[in-house]
Amino acid sequence: MADFDFLTTVGVKFKTNVSGAELSSFKSGGRIPLVFYPEDEKGAVKLLSVLKNTRFPFKILGNGTNVLISDGGYDGVVVSTRLFSGAAAEGDTITAFSGTPMPSLSRLAAQNSLSGFEFLCGIPGSIGGGLFMNAGAYGGEVGERLVYADVLELDSGKTLRFLREDFKFGYRRSILSEGGYVVLKAVFRLTHGDSETILCAIEENRTKRRASQPSEPSIGSVFVRKDGVIPSLCIDKVGLKGYNIGGAAVSEKHAGFIVNKGGASSADYLKLVEHITSEVYREFGVSLCLEVETL
Repeated sequence: MADFDFLTTVGVKFKTNVSGAELSSFKSGGRIPLVFYPEDEKGAVKLLSVLKNTRFPFKILGNGTNVLISDGGYDGVVVSTRLFSGAAAEGDTITAFSGTPMPSLSRLAAQNSLSGFEFLCGIPGSIGGGLFMNAGAYGGEVGERLVYADVLELDSGKTLRFLREDFKFGYRRSILSEGGYVVLKAVFRLTHGDSETILCAIEENRTKRRASQPSEPSIGSVFVRKDGVIPSLCIDKVGLKGYNIGGAAVSEKHAGFIVNKGGASSADYLKLVEHITSEVYREFGVSLCLEVETL
């Protein structure tokens, strides 16, 4: 592996031989030889520029809430945005860096009597990942509140400013899904409101989430809603709630989630996915599509 020590001078930390379980919310995955942690925009831009000019494949991860890492690990470099975080409110806007956890934006908005991010309180990913897949819950989507985002175009190394319409937001997708761009920071416009009402809405959403979604390690919803089909209902109807392969199990609370009951491998997860898709197709003739990305 090349010598990347010089990157520490521009705000980039790194670790070697990292377990995938440290980087994925499913708590599985093999070793990764090198993981970088840029701490600010300058460090992120410099790091990605350097990596682009090397022969090493690399993958950018936020909180790993939608990525399953292979048990064999990843023969490349991972860039984690976990330290590239922070947000500030000014007037009716909030500016956030890529690695900022979405629930923290919900709290920041409430502290400043800003409404519009109540739905983010239970979404565990980072804002960069949220924009990548237009994350949403309880009728709200991240893209609805975006004013603009500064993104790095990997091919050219240029920083571009994308307005909301440039993102081409859809259900669980954006232009970022097509590859080639990395979010650096984003600006959102919210609505002034009553802080007590906002806090009540946040607590109501948290209560709903605790009641309907699992608390065990998972990677969020497994399958994409498509053509009017609700995957969790199909999975429930074929009687797979609680069904397990190894340590991976269909959640008892919500059939759209696969949870790690303890010691699950990524292979357990994928075998269970294969079984689920086979059973649903056999019963309903419906082909389920993965929402989770594999590494």
